[in-house]
Amino acid sequence: MDRYEMGQIMKAKQRSEMVAALKSTMAALLEKEANMRNLENLGEKNPPYQISMHNRCHTQGGYFLVDLYALPTAISSIMDHLQQPF
Repeated sequence: MDRYEMGQIMKAKQRSEMVAALKSTMAALLEKEANMRNLENLGEKNPPYQISMHNRCHTQGGYFLVDLYALPTAISSIMDHLQQPF
């Protein structure tokens, strides 16, 4: 398994919704046989540029950094899962 760092920006949500979305992401990583070493919350920040997704403009987001081990063949399916809206 190779070591990866995955940066994730999530739209600003209530704390309970953010926790649920993170749990879903971590469950998907475990399902793809990835091993998480660390999840770091970098806080809510304004993005360096305007992000438009799902027909909305987002001006603030929660920044997270995930340190994980995964098979190189699993990375594309992990990325496909992360592109889906929560």
